[in-house]
Amino acid sequence: MIVRQAEYLSGVFKLLLLKLLDFSSVLPISLRYLLTDAFSFVAFSFLGAKRRAVRKNLTFILNRSPSWTEVLRVFAEYGRYWAELPVIESFWRESKKVICGPDFPPREKCFLGLTFHLGNFEVFGNALFPSLGENFNVIAERLRPQFLADYFSSRRRRHHINTLPHDNPRKILQVLKEGKPLGVVCDRSVGAGGRGINTWLFGRRVFLPLNLVDYALQKNIPLYVAYCVKDDGLLKLFCRKIEGHMGFDDVVKMISSTLENVIRCYPYQWHVLSGL
Repeated sequence: MIVRQAEYLSGVFKLLLLKLLDFSSVLPISLRYLLTDAFSFVAFSFLGAKRRAVRKNLTFILNRSPSWTEVLRVFAEYGRYWAELPVIESFWRESKKVICGPDFPPREKCFLGLTFHLGNFEVFGNALFPSLGENFNVIAERLRPQFLADYFSSRRRRHHINTLPHDNPRKILQVLKEGKPLGVVCDRSVGAGGRGINTWLFGRRVFLPLNLVDYALQKNIPLYVAYCVKDDGLLKLFCRKIEGHMGFDDVVKMISSTLENVIRCYPYQWHVLSGL
């Protein structure tokens, strides 16, 4: 009962913050960044466990002990992701963009897209809609309480993303069986017990939710790795198709290697506040 009450109160507080960001959507993005920078500093100051987790992760990524300003920068970049969320349509439309690689958008109507908590993955709904002509289905962690999950589902539908809870495998597989595209954010295992595929990241054993990769390979469903980062005033969208002749173990190694390399390039835009 106490756990449920704490979950409910935490959900109410998060929803109030999100609604505040919604109301601030009339402000220029630069002012919204200032607002979330302030929230990020408060979170950095009071959330000691997350601050220590970020410091630990940056130590592995940078191969040295990070400064407190570098740790704060991760919190600030994460806050700016939230500043962009309510205005993601205009953010995507008005940003200067560079598409890196020849594989975007995917040519197939059915594919499994793998991305990361990096930069802003929310742009993929708008980025893919012109070629798909429909919303992009994305697996996401089931949030509690339900009203918080409902907020994100309704918010994401506005920018052409349908949210599928991670603990509903029947519905997830149904999307692929119907020949529709599916996305998964695959750099953090969700749910109890750290379920996922055991692999390496920065010299650490981690579990990544890559189980669907095996299914896609068995069913000859095309695989793509994609992510979108901010770099020198530009939005850079990277997309690479995974060669169909690769086996499951090699694909997992390629994905974890890609993740490690891009995090090293953009360490402060990796929005994971839990330790490796």
